[in-house]
Amino acid sequence: GGYIMAGYSGSNKDILLIKTDGSGNVQWAKTYGGAGNEKARYVIQTSDGGFVISGLTSSFVDYDYEIFIAKIDANGNLQWFKTYKQVAYEDYYSNFSLQKTSDGGYVLLYDGLLIKIDANGNAQWAKEYGISYTYSIRQTSDGGFIIGGSEEINSIYYTTIIKTDANGNIQWAKYYPGSDAISVQQTNDNGFMITAIEWNNFQTDILLIRTDANGSVGNCPISNNTSVSVYNPTLNVVNRTITTNSISITPSNISLTTTNLNLTPQDKCSAQ
Repeated sequence: GGYIMAGYSGSNKDILLIKTDGSGNVQWAKTYGGAGNEKARYVIQTSDGGFVISGLTSSFVDYDYEIFIAKIDANGNLQWFKTYKQVAYEDYYSNFSLQKTSDGGYVLLYDGLLIKIDANGNAQWAKEYGISYTYSIRQTSDGGFIIGGSEEINSIYYTTIIKTDANGNIQWAKYYPGSDAISVQQTNDNGFMITAIEWNNFQTDILLIRTDANGSVGNCPISNNTSVSVYNPTLNVVNRTITTNSISITPSNISLTTTNLNLTPQDKCSAQ
């Protein structure tokens, strides 16, 4: 087993993809780009040993960006590159999450926009949720999806999760203490484990929330139902042509210092 890293390189900010072996030795490195900027924000390995990358490109529109998804084979060769929707320049730093789905396709979450595509990058459906921030998406055992994010309620941001069916329709949505659901994972009993952050006296605390299949936390009164608007956005899926280049990278060994921490968890339920 090895590792894959995605980012961007050079003054023109092309996509940079680096494949290493299990010891971190570079096996190949390639850039992919057009006339503007391309920045990879998420990469996953596919069942055929290749990779799917998502991010933003400015090569095909003026002054703004487009969401792209690209398929790369196991040797770094570009198989397809598609754009899906134009987004404003100021949304550049919004969060991406990309996951494989049980039907062989993929689902992309970006700034409240959920796009479902097949294995060839063809859009199957899209939904847009009226939530302040989104960070994480996972497919659930029933074929639906669980989304982690943050919702502003009365000028306060809360940890928020949204459960949808297989077509992106909301089944329920709840908010909890903390400000951002950075990650949500389904557990073996079909409940959910939420990793969130909470601001406390100008410090950031890690918050773990364990829920049942309906998002409730037993008898702990920290979960609240919320209403999230859903829209059907218009996509413009276009096959694009970009240039691939092989590059040489020399890794450097660095020394890291490990520090043991003494952490004292606090029970949020007992504090209610």
